[in-house]
Amino acid sequence: MAYIGYDSGLRPPSGQTRSRPARSRFAWERLGLVAASALAWAGIIAAVRAIF
Repeated sequence: MAYIGYDSGLRPPSGQTRSRPARSRFAWERLGLVAASALAWAGIIAAVRAIF
C-alpha cells in the first residue's frame, strides 16, 4: 500500500524484510496456538469419555 508523501525509493527492502518475518512469526504463533487448543480439546474429550 502506498502512503501519501512516502518516498518509495527511500527504504523499500528494509520495510518489506521487517514486515515479512513479523507476519510469519505471528502466523507460526497462531498455528501453535490452534494446535495447542486442538490438543487441549482432544484431551478434554478423552477425559470425559474415560470418566463416563
